[in-house]
Amino acid sequence: MKALQDMKLRNDIVIKQSDKGGWVVVLDSGLYRTQIESMLSDITVYVTLSDNPLPSFQKELKNILDVGVKSGFLTDREFEYIYVIYPVIPVFHALPKTHKNIFPPPLRPIVAGIGSFSERISQWVDSILQPLIPLIPGFLKDTATVLQTIENIEWSSNYKWITADVVSLYTNIPHELAIKSLAWFLRTYGNITAGLQVCRNICFWWWIFSSGATFSCSTTNFTCRYRGCRWGPSSLPP
Repeated sequence: MKALQDMKLRNDIVIKQSDKGGWVVVLDSGLYRTQIESMLSDITVYVTLSDNPLPSFQKELKNILDVGVKSGFLTDREFEYIYVIYPVIPVFHALPKTHKNIFPPPLRPIVAGIGSFSERISQWVDSILQPLIPLIPGFLKDTATVLQTIENIEWSSNYKWITADVVSLYTNIPHELAIKSLAWFLRTYGNITAGLQVCRNICFWWWIFSSGATFSCSTTNFTCRYRGCRWGPSSLPP
């Protein structure tokens, strides 16, 4: 442990936990920063902002929450919990995916949002959406559920196994499609009546805030996303 503590003081290396497996990974700091800057330079996903947009985001969120309180959909206590008066700026970093390649390992982008303005609204949205997810016909909770489902299938020689993997799932989600899907999901499965529109509005702005979250990368730059959402909010699907 002392060796790790001493290594943390060095400027020429970066110590990270691997994306999977819990390994301790030591990276060259120059290479790590180059990979980070390469991700942020993708103009189809990220745009550099001229200033900090958090004050305007906070103001817009407060307006939405005020409507929720006035309509009776939110309590004063919920408002006080969701609205973060003094949020920290989400910081961009990445975890090495050593299960993909050892050197150089590709990186999974992460936005550390603990204490940020979108942390608690993510938790609130999670409390609204999670009870509804099992209602989706294609919902599979975990590996055990998959195995149990397969056991009940009478296999035929005409059946085939097909697997699929989505590349960069979260960062490739189109904003407009996500918002439409969220509205449809609430309308179809949500048992919310009087506060449905307010709930939709809050969830809508949660997506905007979470997907377009601003962050810094050991600099004073602020960045926003064109598409996709950041990896980290509790309300994102596992």
